[in-house]
Amino acid sequence: TVVVQPDGTLLGVNTDAAGFIQNLRAKVPDARIKNVLVLGAGGAAKAVAYALHTDFGAEIYIANRTAARAEELCRQMGGTRPLMW
Repeated sequence: TVVVQPDGTLLGVNTDAAGFIQNLRAKVPDARIKNVLVLGAGGAAKAVAYALHTDFGAEIYIANRTAARAEELCRQMGGTRPLMW
């Protein structure tokens, strides 16, 4: 999302994580999430994995068709374990 600031400058923010968590809490208000499999290793997957880990303390597993991308996202997240095929 790009927001025009009062001084005319542009501010870019990622709303993937917040939108995902808000929707999840609306659909499953008392969710207790401990283990999560995230399919994909792109930008939205990174945002969702981060949100699930920070909001719920979930253990995150990444599955991606490209092993290198799954491993890189796992490295960036710290403490995640890739599942690859």
